[in-house]
Formats: sequence, structure tokens, C-alpha cells
Amino acid sequence: MEKCSMRNGMGVAQKLLFVQDAYAARVIILAIIKKWGNLKQLSN
Repeated sequence: MEKCSMRNGMGVAQKLLFVQDAYAARVIILAIIKKWGNLKQLSN
């Protein structure tokens, strides 16, 4: 019984980590796009 709940807890933790990773990746990608857009504007 406890092993099962432990495993469920691990699954939830992994999902949360995955969501956090996805959010962090999105933020980083948006930051890169913004920087790249600024560089393009400067070169024009």
C-alpha cells in the first residue's frame, strides 16, 4: 500500500518537474527570440 502511494508521489513529482521544465524552456526561448528580434532591429 505505501509503496503504491510512494510511486504515485514520484509520478506527480515528475509531472511537476516536467511542467516546470517546459515553462522554463518557453521563457528561455521567448527571451532568445526577443534578443534576436532586438539584434535584427539594430542591424537594420
